[in-house]
Amino acid sequence: MRIAPRYLAGEGDATGAGDESAIGVGAALGDALEDAAARAVANSPLVKTSWHGGDPNWGRIIDAVGYSPAIVIEEKIEIGYSKSGDKRVLWSLKRGQPTKATFKQLCAAVAPEEFNLHINLNLGKANAVMYAADLTEEYVDFNKGDVGNPTSLGG
Repeated sequence: MRIAPRYLAGEGDATGAGDESAIGVGAALGDALEDAAARAVANSPLVKTSWHGGDPNWGRIIDAVGYSPAIVIEEKIEIGYSKSGDKRVLWSLKRGQPTKATFKQLCAAVAPEEFNLHINLNLGKANAVMYAADLTEEYVDFNKGDVGNPTSLGG
């Protein structure tokens, strides 16, 4: 998996976008499936809000992967976290089963402004990397517009 340097993931911007994460999905049966799985996680509002709240909710992550066209065999999937630039991964799920990592350890893994999420489907050799930001209250406020002023609304 490639590591996401801050300049690639993007600094927080005027829209209130939050902290960055690199999502690496590996061992799928094809690059398109890897990309679809990473994109599903990166675009999931439930995943993004859990990261903003400091919650390493692997259930939301596995759900998002399941929404993608990627093949998921529950007994094979692995989900883990690492600090940006660190090769050591704290696994929350190995071969479909929760690990002995504590909730406190997992929370600490998603606390930095930038971290890496590792998803291993254990089905093939393809890999994908996606960059994402968490979803903050400021982002929602900035983008919601004012229904009393139609010119402020998107579309």
